[in-house]
Amino acid sequence: MAIIAKEPENNFEQIETGTYQAVCAELLDLGLRETNTFDKAGVINGTTDKPKICVIWELTETREDGKRFVFSKEYVNSLHEKATLRKDLNSWRGVPFTAEELKGFDLEKVIGTNCMLTIEAYAKKSGGEGRKVASVGKLMKGLEKISTSDEYKRPKFVDDILRAQHVDTTGEEQHSSASPADDLPF
Repeated sequence: MAIIAKEPENNFEQIETGTYQAVCAELLDLGLRETNTFDKAGVINGTTDKPKICVIWELTETREDGKRFVFSKEYVNSLHEKATLRKDLNSWRGVPFTAEELKGFDLEKVIGTNCMLTIEAYAKKSGGEGRKVASVGKLMKGLEKISTSDEYKRPKFVDDILRAQHVDTTGEEQHSSASPADDLPF
């Protein structure tokens, strides 16, 4: 009798690409994570540990089972002028950071805050197609704000991210989940 191995079928429901209203459901401190470093030609030339966070959003769009779609994006926890986190927060807030805010900004203020997420397709290494957050923007005028749904439960993929968690330099595990923030601007 033959023993057959095959690639599993992807039964994961995909959302159409586009722009959707979302609410920040959680923000997680992932601690220090090993990150590739690149030379000027874009070639990996080593690794370094960088502080990372993960922002998790719940969209207004629902899956076939009635639950909302959930997306996340990992960031280096930095407000450097070239940092993706800073660019996305500027776009989300609709205003650039002030010099005072750049000295220290409480990221937990984004929890419970609405935004517009642009979701795009990408090619997976396995050959399939996935979806990811391409950009974060300010909530469009006239849209009613939403809250995290009562059915929200941290998705399994987030638990997988946390299982791969590193320990920070103080030796303490790093993760958090906070309560909803004040109203905009955050």
